[in-house]
Amino acid sequence: DLRIAQENTPQPFNLVTMTFNHILCNVNFYAKIVSSLENNGVMSATINSLTITGIKNQGTFTQNGFDASSKVANGAWSGQTGTWTSPANTTTPVSFTYTKNGTMGSEGNVLRDMLLLPQQLSATLTVKYTLAYSDGTTTTFDKSLPLESILYNGTPLNEWKYNTIYNYIMTLDPTHREPGDFTDVAID
Repeated sequence: DLRIAQENTPQPFNLVTMTFNHILCNVNFYAKIVSSLENNGVMSATINSLTITGIKNQGTFTQNGFDASSKVANGAWSGQTGTWTSPANTTTPVSFTYTKNGTMGSEGNVLRDMLLLPQQLSATLTVKYTLAYSDGTTTTFDKSLPLESILYNGTPLNEWKYNTIYNYIMTLDPTHREPGDFTDVAID
């Protein structure tokens, strides 16, 4: 992680306490299967791969102050360049249910705790997943979409900000013709 602290001026022999801020963002991807498929013969789903391409990985952070009321550093990233591709996650089982604040174990955790450079998004998310049916057959789906087209409260989430956690929750539903359903993006 990359963190900065508020400047403090302690008195001699006093304990120095520091307030830290993250100047990167934490990005997580989770997956679940739409529950209606369970009644239509779908037994399980597996994420075969999920990759993100086009993320910038270099830049300069300039701090210009510290907001004492919010305890957050004031500053901005600039000059973002470079290209980073996420690790290709493979063979992640996905459950029909997902509790955002519950224990997930290994199910549904597709890519977690990625500490990334805050930036305007211009990237591609690609997911390949397989559904297994009760009759023993399988079907594989391969979908891509611009990462910045994912909505948060009805608005495209086209920028990552520092000191912020982004939890993308993907619902696997092959009955939709759109590339994916990411309507439940949480920002902490």
